[in-house]
Amino acid sequence: MNLIEYGSQAAPQPRSQKVTVVAIALVALASVGIAVGVMTQGDGPRPVGVQAQGGNAASHRQLPPEKQRLLDEQQQRRANARAGDKRSATPPPPGPGPGSTSPIPTGIIENPAPPFSSSVASITNSWQQIADGRLVQFYAGAAGDDPQQGVMILNELVLPGSDATPEPTQWFPTPAKVGALRITGVSGSKLSLISAANVPLTFDTATRRYL
Repeated sequence: MNLIEYGSQAAPQPRSQKVTVVAIALVALASVGIAVGVMTQGDGPRPVGVQAQGGNAASHRQLPPEKQRLLDEQQQRRANARAGDKRSATPPPPGPGPGSTSPIPTGIIENPAPPFSSSVASITNSWQQIADGRLVQFYAGAAGDDPQQGVMILNELVLPGSDATPEPTQWFPTPAKVGALRITGVSGSKLSLISAANVPLTFDTATRRYL
């Protein structure tokens, strides 16, 4: 009876097999831990209030139309303000003046900037030359209070470094009211003019009179 019971019991496993099984289990657990770490590495913890880029885009699209319009206008105003700051920080190009090396244009000048307002005279163009340390300018146009009265206006500026004395500003109205004048050509001291009424005239800058 004892022999039969002894033979039916399972034989004890060797110690080396138990160690091998435990080692395999530990390796499997380590592999699972590494895999979990790799999968969660890209989705690490974020600070409170910070969302993923896709979440921001979705919430932006879900804004009501009126709020979306206000948001777009605010962003555009900020962009315009930044652009304005950049423009104001850019220095203007140098012009004729002390220390300037920019050449002063001479001859017929289209769209000039006269030293008086349009209420005084409506200017179409001008002609200018440099003489004896002065910039001599003749503006062609019409009187500000009477568009039919053509006029030539003399204005002189003293160039930097010159001690010349400029002549005072002088007006030369046309003998007849033929409309605003425009300078079309130059021959020596004579300026060829055409009026708004299509009347040709000539003005002598040396004698300061119409021919």
